[in-house]
Amino acid sequence: VYRDPTTDGLQCRLGRHRTTWAFYWDDRRRRRRKIVSKVLGHFPTMRTEEARNAARIERGRVAAGDTSPGKRESVKVETSLAEYIAHLERKSAAKGKPALWAKNVRSLVNKHILPRFGQWSLADIATHPAAVADWHSDITEANGPVVANQSCKVLRAAYRRSTKRDPSLPERDPCSAVEYNREQRSQDALLPADFPKWRKAWEKIESPTRRAYQGIGLLSGMRPGELSRLKWSDVLP
Repeated sequence: VYRDPTTDGLQCRLGRHRTTWAFYWDDRRRRRRKIVSKVLGHFPTMRTEEARNAARIERGRVAAGDTSPGKRESVKVETSLAEYIAHLERKSAAKGKPALWAKNVRSLVNKHILPRFGQWSLADIATHPAAVADWHSDITEANGPVVANQSCKVLRAAYRRSTKRDPSLPERDPCSAVEYNREQRSQDALLPADFPKWRKAWEKIESPTRRAYQGIGLLSGMRPGELSRLKWSDVLP
């Protein structure tokens, strides 16, 4: 590591495979130590004078008290997902509907996302797309293509929502390296030949309410959950 003698905080780090320009500053103001470490670019794509200008900009932000959170202080994936679920619950409550999607998201989070990435920071997960892609492959093998795709979409949505509150996060999709599985919708249907059997089973239902419920479901095409939550204000006679 070589420190630039003319620009405060600018370092040139010589690695085995590449040379990196970085800004490093140890701030001890207000009785609290805060270390700022940020990669500015790589040589020769970023020339020396460009690196010095970028370091001066970062030094100005530190002087103004605008320091980006370090990895230890940045938001964890667990926190981001919890805030996203709360956001979904508020949206459902505002519409007067049960938070069914929030419930599904919570299940995906607890079963598939938190065990692997719960303690990762959002910055880490955005800069390690290969780890996310490997995780997607593991879920596909263990739980199927649909669950894997949905888990990735939830992780992506939570990350995007967090970037609105933390501009220091990389503006990228943490699932950019994921090759989403092809999903095929179920083609199961009630065949015309089975209509008489269904009618006989329907007539055996003793409760008139249950019998009407099943009849409306078949004739309207509504899903059982949607029909059970239907209100009179939603019906146009």
